[in-house]
Amino acid sequence: MTREKIAEAVENIELRHVQEAANISDMQKGERGCKWRRAKITAAASVLLCTVLYLQVPAIGDSLHGFYQDAVRWWDGAVVGTEYKNAAQEIKIKASAAVFQEGKLVLPVEITFLEMEQMPYRYLAGGEAALGDYQILDASGTEVYAAHGRQETAGILEDKKAVLMQPVDADTLLKGEVYRLVVTSVYGIQKAEQPLKMQGYWECEFTVAK
Repeated sequence: MTREKIAEAVENIELRHVQEAANISDMQKGERGCKWRRAKITAAASVLLCTVLYLQVPAIGDSLHGFYQDAVRWWDGAVVGTEYKNAAQEIKIKASAAVFQEGKLVLPVEITFLEMEQMPYRYLAGGEAALGDYQILDASGTEVYAAHGRQETAGILEDKKAVLMQPVDADTLLKGEVYRLVVTSVYGIQKAEQPLKMQGYWECEFTVAK
């Protein structure tokens, strides 16, 4: 529905019905005519409400950005720090083919901060970045590997990017197969500061080199 048609539909709603919707509790109950009138008023008010929502929801979605939130300890509710939520549109994660290095299978991961000039990313300049919670899925969507919490491997943040070689379990990944890396948190690390957990949802494909 175009905005012009929506506007026309709103104009066709009798204003007296919308006004009467606010005073519906004052109408006498039990009369047949009153019931019909109440239904008509409710329908008019519903059309107006749906129209307003239709116009406003896209604007709300476009303006949604990351935000800070207290990190709460689950067993006693104590605030133990600060987390950054809804960072999926502000961070990009890409994985390359997993390779063997010094007898270990590692997954090259590139973390790009798209809004480095904004907080909290500006605070991370010159620091490091590491993966947090992530899982690896096979072609059927079955989880074959998972890790939780801040990972030990970190990459130096330079030119908005941090590249790291994340160790993965060689016993569960087959050479030549395609897998999906699903990440739900990333950590920004600065010396003498508490690591900042940034949450979102990122997904990318990778293979295991033959």
